[in-house]
Amino acid sequence: MVETKLPRKPSVLIRLALDDLRKVETDERYTIDMDVWHAPKDDYSKCTVCLVGSVMAKSLEIDSGSPCFPSRDFFSQADCTALKALEWFRLGHVFAAFSFLDVPWDEQLQRKVSITPYALDRDKFQRDMEHLATLLDQKGY
Repeated sequence: MVETKLPRKPSVLIRLALDDLRKVETDERYTIDMDVWHAPKDDYSKCTVCLVGSVMAKSLEIDSGSPCFPSRDFFSQADCTALKALEWFRLGHVFAAFSFLDVPWDEQLQRKVSITPYALDRDKFQRDMEHLATLLDQKGY
């Protein structure tokens, strides 16, 4: 059985992902593309990752030479759903992310928030994600 490693609390999960993203941004083995999970280039010189892929690389310790995606072949069911929820948070779809995490919906929360795409402005993307984590944390999520 594969061990569950990722937090289930949305604000904690988002902050862990941002921390992992910052780590891969400074790691010469990685490039960032939010449309690619975790895929090494053909010559294995670099691995392309998205926000979820950065969590795979750092917190879940998937080697940069190994292709990977959120699957029970690699991770526990709980970690798979957490990774998929992160993808929805990245897109600003809070309701969908909560559904993946099986967190009861709070009608006082916005179903969707605006997250600047990473490719347009990586600093603003990180600020927007941190703001989302803070909003969720203030509500106990």
